[in-house]
Amino acid sequence: MGVSRQSCREQIMAFQLEATKNISVCMATRGRPELAFDSIKSMIDLAHNVDEIEFCVAIDNDDTNSVDYFNDTVVPWFEKKEYDLTVMSFDRLGYAKLNEYISHLASNCSGAWIITWNDDARMESQDWDKEIASYTGQFKLLAFKDNHNEHPYSIFPILPREWMVLFGLISPQQAIDAWVSQVCYLTDCFQRIEATVTHDRHDLTGNNNDTTYQEREFLEGNPNRVGDAFHPEMQKLKEVFARKVAWYLKRIGQDTGHWDKVLRKEVDPFVKMYENDPNKQVGSFKQVNGETVNVRK
Repeated sequence: MGVSRQSCREQIMAFQLEATKNISVCMATRGRPELAFDSIKSMIDLAHNVDEIEFCVAIDNDDTNSVDYFNDTVVPWFEKKEYDLTVMSFDRLGYAKLNEYISHLASNCSGAWIITWNDDARMESQDWDKEIASYTGQFKLLAFKDNHNEHPYSIFPILPREWMVLFGLISPQQAIDAWVSQVCYLTDCFQRIEATVTHDRHDLTGNNNDTTYQEREFLEGNPNRVGDAFHPEMQKLKEVFARKVAWYLKRIGQDTGHWDKVLRKEVDPFVKMYENDPNKQVGSFKQVNGETVNVRK
Protein backbone atom coordinates (compact mmCIF):
# COMPACT_ATOMS: atom_id res chain seq x y z
CA MET A 1 0.00 0.00 0.00
CA GLY A 2 1.16 3.53 -0.70
CA VAL A 3 0.97 6.18 -3.39
CA SER A 4 1.58 4.43 -6.69
CA ARG A 5 1.76 5.45 -10.33
CA GLN A 6 0.06 3.57 -13.13
CA SER A 7 -0.52 4.43 -16.76
CA CYS A 8 -4.04 5.07 -18.06
CA ARG A 9 -3.80 2.01 -20.31
CA GLU A 10 -2.76 -0.22 -17.42
CA GLN A 11 -5.70 1.03 -15.38
CA ILE A 12 -8.24 0.36 -18.15
CA MET A 13 -6.83 -3.08 -18.88
CA ALA A 14 -7.00 -3.94 -15.18
CA PHE A 15 -10.78 -3.47 -14.97
CA GLN A 16 -12.51 -6.54 -13.58
CA LEU A 17 -16.07 -7.22 -14.66
CA GLU A 18 -17.32 -8.83 -11.47
CA ALA A 19 -17.51 -6.96 -8.17
CA THR A 20 -15.68 -8.26 -5.11
CA LYS A 21 -16.75 -5.44 -2.76
CA ASN A 22 -20.07 -3.73 -2.16
CA ILE A 23 -18.84 -0.17 -2.62
CA SER A 24 -15.89 1.71 -4.10
CA VAL A 25 -15.42 5.35 -3.12
CA CYS A 26 -13.44 7.27 -5.77
CA MET A 27 -12.06 10.69 -4.89
CA ALA A 28 -9.57 13.12 -6.42
CA THR A 29 -7.88 15.52 -4.01
CA ARG A 30 -5.41 18.38 -4.29
CA GLY A 31 -3.89 20.57 -1.59
CA ARG A 32 -6.24 19.29 1.10
CA PRO A 33 -4.76 16.13 2.61
CA GLU A 34 -6.15 16.62 6.12
CA LEU A 35 -9.58 17.57 4.83
CA ALA A 36 -9.59 14.58 2.50
CA PHE A 37 -8.69 12.23 5.36
CA ASP A 38 -11.44 13.68 7.55
CA SER A 39 -13.89 13.21 4.71
CA ILE A 40 -12.93 9.56 4.30
CA LYS A 41 -13.14 8.95 8.04
CA SER A 42 -16.66 10.41 8.14
CA MET A 43 -17.71 7.61 5.80
CA ILE A 44 -15.85 4.96 7.76
CA ASP A 45 -17.22 6.10 11.13
CA LEU A 46 -20.82 5.77 9.96
CA ALA A 47 -20.49 2.67 7.80
CA HIS A 48 -22.33 -0.54 8.57
CA ASN A 49 -19.56 -2.78 7.21
CA VAL A 50 -16.25 -1.11 6.35
CA ASP A 51 -14.83 -4.42 5.17
CA GLU A 52 -17.11 -4.20 2.13
CA ILE A 53 -15.89 -0.71 1.17
CA GLU A 54 -12.74 0.31 -0.65
CA PHE A 55 -11.37 3.84 -1.01
CA CYS A 56 -9.60 4.92 -4.19
CA VAL A 57 -7.82 8.29 -4.17
CA ALA A 58 -6.14 10.29 -6.94
CA ILE A 59 -3.36 12.77 -6.09
CA ASP A 60 -1.30 14.96 -8.42
CA ASN A 61 2.35 13.97 -8.28
CA ASP A 62 3.36 17.65 -7.97
CA ASP A 63 1.22 17.95 -4.82
CA THR A 64 4.05 16.74 -2.62
CA ASN A 65 2.37 17.74 0.65
CA SER A 66 -0.60 15.48 -0.11
CA VAL A 67 1.61 12.64 -1.34
CA ASP A 68 3.72 12.83 1.83
CA TYR A 69 0.70 13.11 4.12
CA PHE A 70 -0.95 10.07 2.60
CA ASN A 71 2.27 8.05 2.70
CA ASP A 72 3.14 9.08 6.26
CA THR A 73 -0.31 9.33 7.89
CA VAL A 74 -3.23 7.99 5.86
CA VAL A 75 -1.72 4.79 4.48
CA PRO A 76 -0.33 3.64 7.87
CA TRP A 77 -3.73 4.34 9.47
CA PHE A 78 -5.48 2.19 6.86
CA GLU A 79 -2.91 -0.56 7.24
CA LYS A 80 -3.37 -0.63 11.00
CA LYS A 81 -7.16 -0.79 10.62
CA GLU A 82 -6.85 -3.33 7.78
CA TYR A 83 -9.17 -1.27 5.59
CA ASP A 84 -8.85 -1.11 1.81
CA LEU A 85 -7.17 1.92 0.25
CA THR A 86 -5.66 2.51 -3.18
CA VAL A 87 -3.84 5.79 -3.82
CA MET A 88 -2.69 6.71 -7.31
CA SER A 89 -0.44 9.56 -8.39
CA PHE A 90 -1.11 11.38 -11.67
CA ASP A 91 0.53 14.02 -13.78
CA ARG A 92 -1.68 16.99 -13.03
CA LEU A 93 -4.81 17.00 -15.21
CA GLY A 94 -6.63 19.88 -13.51
CA TYR A 95 -10.24 20.30 -12.41
CA ALA A 96 -11.41 20.56 -16.03
CA LYS A 97 -10.48 16.88 -16.37
CA LEU A 98 -11.93 15.67 -13.08
CA ASN A 99 -13.79 13.00 -15.02
CA GLU A 100 -10.49 11.47 -16.14
CA TYR A 101 -9.20 11.09 -12.57
CA ILE A 102 -12.43 9.43 -11.48
CA SER A 103 -12.69 7.19 -14.54
CA HIS A 104 -9.12 5.98 -14.01
CA LEU A 105 -9.85 5.20 -10.38
CA ALA A 106 -13.11 3.46 -11.29
CA SER A 107 -11.32 1.29 -13.83
CA ASN A 108 -9.26 -0.12 -10.94
CA CYS A 109 -12.03 -0.46 -8.37
CA SER A 110 -13.90 -3.62 -7.37
CA GLY A 111 -17.21 -2.35 -5.95
CA ALA A 112 -20.72 -3.25 -7.07
CA TRP A 113 -21.41 0.47 -6.59
CA ILE A 114 -19.00 3.26 -7.51
CA ILE A 115 -19.26 6.59 -5.69
CA THR A 116 -17.76 9.81 -7.01
CA TRP A 117 -16.77 11.55 -3.78
CA ASN A 118 -15.30 14.96 -2.89
CA ASP A 119 -12.61 15.83 -0.37
CA ASP A 120 -14.89 18.54 1.06
CA ALA A 121 -17.85 16.20 1.59
CA ARG A 122 -18.93 14.76 4.93
CA MET A 123 -21.15 11.76 5.53
CA GLU A 124 -24.01 12.36 7.97
CA SER A 125 -26.03 9.12 7.94
CA GLN A 126 -25.44 5.94 9.91
CA ASP A 127 -25.38 2.75 7.79
CA TRP A 128 -25.23 4.70 4.52
CA ASP A 129 -23.48 1.76 2.88
CA LYS A 130 -26.27 -0.61 3.88
CA GLU A 131 -28.77 1.74 2.23
CA ILE A 132 -26.78 1.68 -1.02
CA ALA A 133 -26.31 -2.09 -0.94
CA SER A 134 -30.08 -2.55 -0.67
CA TYR A 135 -30.32 -1.50 -4.33
CA THR A 136 -27.77 -4.02 -5.61
CA GLY A 137 -29.16 -5.85 -8.62
CA GLN A 138 -30.93 -2.77 -9.96
CA PHE A 139 -29.48 -0.42 -12.55
CA LYS A 140 -30.01 3.00 -11.00
CA LEU A 141 -28.10 6.18 -10.39
CA LEU A 142 -28.43 6.63 -6.64
CA ALA A 143 -28.36 10.10 -5.11
CA PHE A 144 -27.61 11.16 -1.54
CA LYS A 145 -29.69 13.86 0.07
CA ASP A 146 -27.49 16.96 0.33
CA ASN A 147 -27.34 20.68 1.11
CA HIS A 148 -27.48 21.92 -2.50
CA ASN A 149 -30.81 23.74 -2.22
CA GLU A 150 -32.87 20.89 -3.72
CA HIS A 151 -30.65 20.50 -6.75
CA PRO A 152 -32.00 17.67 -8.92
CA TYR A 153 -28.60 16.10 -9.65
CA SER A 154 -26.87 13.32 -7.82
CA ILE A 155 -24.11 15.64 -6.60
CA PHE A 156 -22.01 12.67 -5.45
CA PRO A 157 -23.05 10.07 -8.02
CA ILE A 158 -23.48 6.45 -6.97
CA LEU A 159 -23.37 4.27 -10.08
CA PRO A 160 -23.73 0.53 -10.53
CA ARG A 161 -20.66 -1.31 -11.75
CA GLU A 162 -22.51 -2.12 -14.96
CA TRP A 163 -22.14 1.54 -15.96
CA MET A 164 -18.38 1.02 -16.28
CA VAL A 165 -18.95 -2.24 -18.17
CA LEU A 166 -21.19 -0.40 -20.66
CA PHE A 167 -19.06 2.72 -21.16
CA GLY A 168 -15.55 2.07 -19.83
CA LEU A 169 -15.61 5.42 -18.04
CA ILE A 170 -17.71 7.37 -15.55
CA SER A 171 -18.21 10.46 -17.71
CA PRO A 172 -16.71 11.79 -20.96
CA GLN A 173 -17.06 15.30 -19.58
CA GLN A 174 -15.90 17.21 -16.49
CA ALA A 175 -19.32 17.83 -14.91
CA ILE A 176 -19.80 14.24 -13.78
CA ASP A 177 -22.89 14.92 -11.72
CA ALA A 178 -24.58 16.73 -14.62
CA TRP A 179 -23.67 14.06 -17.16
CA VAL A 180 -24.77 10.95 -15.27
CA SER A 181 -27.84 12.63 -13.76
CA GLN A 182 -29.14 13.82 -17.12
CA VAL A 183 -28.59 10.44 -18.76
CA CYS A 184 -30.40 8.70 -15.92
CA TYR A 185 -33.30 11.15 -15.86
CA LEU A 186 -33.69 10.51 -19.60
CA THR A 187 -33.94 6.79 -18.92
CA ASP A 188 -35.85 7.12 -15.63
CA CYS A 189 -33.33 5.27 -13.48
CA PHE A 190 -32.55 8.11 -11.03
CA GLN A 191 -33.17 7.27 -7.37
CA ARG A 192 -32.80 9.54 -4.31
CA ILE A 193 -31.90 7.49 -1.21
CA GLU A 194 -32.22 7.84 2.55
CA ALA A 195 -28.67 8.91 3.30
CA THR A 196 -27.46 12.48 3.76
CA VAL A 197 -24.19 14.20 2.89
CA THR A 198 -23.03 17.72 3.72
CA HIS A 199 -20.97 19.38 1.01
CA ASP A 200 -18.66 21.69 2.96
CA ARG A 201 -17.98 23.88 -0.07
CA HIS A 202 -17.29 27.58 0.39
CA ASP A 203 -20.31 28.89 -1.50
CA LEU A 204 -22.57 26.57 0.51
CA THR A 205 -21.10 26.74 4.03
CA GLY A 206 -18.50 29.53 3.99
CA ASN A 207 -15.69 27.06 4.63
CA ASN A 208 -12.69 25.94 2.55
CA ASN A 209 -12.14 29.09 0.50
CA ASP A 210 -8.73 27.87 -0.57
CA THR A 211 -6.78 27.74 -3.81
CA THR A 212 -8.34 24.41 -4.72
CA TYR A 213 -11.79 25.98 -4.52
CA GLN A 214 -10.85 29.21 -6.26
CA GLU A 215 -9.14 27.53 -9.23
CA ARG A 216 -12.04 25.25 -10.16
CA GLU A 217 -13.01 25.35 -13.83
CA PHE A 218 -16.57 24.35 -14.71
CA LEU A 219 -17.71 23.00 -18.06
CA GLU A 220 -21.44 23.22 -17.51
CA GLY A 221 -23.94 25.93 -18.39
CA ASN A 222 -22.37 27.49 -21.50
CA PRO A 223 -23.64 25.59 -24.57
CA ASN A 224 -21.49 27.73 -26.87
CA ARG A 225 -18.27 26.40 -25.32
CA VAL A 226 -16.82 23.24 -26.82
CA GLY A 227 -16.73 20.51 -24.18
CA ASP A 228 -19.50 22.01 -22.06
CA ALA A 229 -22.12 19.57 -20.82
CA PHE A 230 -24.76 21.48 -22.79
CA HIS A 231 -22.77 21.91 -26.01
CA PRO A 232 -24.69 20.44 -28.99
CA GLU A 233 -22.05 17.76 -29.59
CA MET A 234 -22.20 16.72 -25.96
CA GLN A 235 -25.98 16.63 -26.12
CA LYS A 236 -25.74 14.20 -29.03
CA LEU A 237 -23.30 12.03 -27.09
CA LYS A 238 -25.62 12.13 -24.08
CA GLU A 239 -28.33 10.61 -26.22
CA VAL A 240 -25.93 7.82 -27.24
CA PHE A 241 -25.34 7.08 -23.55
CA ALA A 242 -29.08 7.11 -22.86
CA ARG A 243 -29.75 4.70 -25.73
CA LYS A 244 -27.20 2.26 -24.35
CA VAL A 245 -28.62 2.51 -20.83
CA ALA A 246 -32.15 1.94 -22.16
CA TRP A 247 -30.91 -1.03 -24.18
CA TYR A 248 -29.42 -2.55 -21.04
CA LEU A 249 -32.53 -1.82 -18.95
CA LYS A 250 -34.66 -3.71 -21.46
CA ARG A 251 -32.29 -6.67 -21.25
CA ILE A 252 -32.65 -6.91 -17.48
CA GLY A 253 -36.39 -6.28 -17.50
CA GLN A 254 -36.28 -2.82 -15.93
CA ASP A 255 -38.94 -0.33 -17.03
CA THR A 256 -38.14 1.93 -20.00
CA GLY A 257 -41.57 3.47 -20.46
CA HIS A 258 -40.36 7.04 -20.04
CA TRP A 259 -37.56 6.61 -22.56
CA ASP A 260 -40.00 5.08 -25.02
CA LYS A 261 -42.16 8.22 -24.67
CA VAL A 262 -39.07 10.39 -25.21
CA LEU A 263 -38.31 8.55 -28.45
CA ARG A 264 -41.91 9.05 -29.60
CA LYS A 265 -41.60 12.77 -28.67
CA GLU A 266 -44.58 12.48 -26.36
CA VAL A 267 -42.82 14.14 -23.42
CA ASP A 268 -40.04 16.65 -22.80
CA PRO A 269 -36.92 14.46 -22.46
CA PHE A 270 -36.02 16.10 -19.14
CA VAL A 271 -39.48 16.50 -17.64
CA LYS A 272 -38.59 14.25 -14.70
CA MET A 273 -35.47 16.29 -13.94
CA TYR A 274 -37.39 19.56 -14.09
CA GLU A 275 -40.05 18.13 -11.78
CA ASN A 276 -37.27 17.62 -9.22
CA ASP A 277 -35.75 21.07 -9.74
CA PRO A 278 -38.08 23.48 -7.87
CA ASN A 279 -35.47 26.26 -7.82
CA LYS A 280 -34.66 26.00 -11.53
CA GLN A 281 -30.97 25.36 -11.01
CA VAL A 282 -30.58 23.40 -14.25
CA GLY A 283 -30.91 25.30 -17.50
CA SER A 284 -32.74 24.42 -20.69
CA PHE A 285 -31.03 26.02 -23.66
CA LYS A 286 -32.73 26.80 -26.95
CA GLN A 287 -32.04 28.95 -30.00
CA VAL A 288 -34.19 32.09 -29.88
CA ASN A 289 -33.73 34.63 -32.68
CA GLY A 290 -30.31 33.23 -33.43
CA GLU A 291 -29.10 33.35 -29.81
CA THR A 292 -28.73 30.56 -27.27
CA VAL A 293 -31.07 31.30 -24.39
CA ASN A 294 -31.73 29.58 -21.07
CA VAL A 295 -35.52 29.38 -21.29
CA ARG A 296 -35.88 28.26 -17.66
CA LYS A 297 -34.66 31.59 -16.26
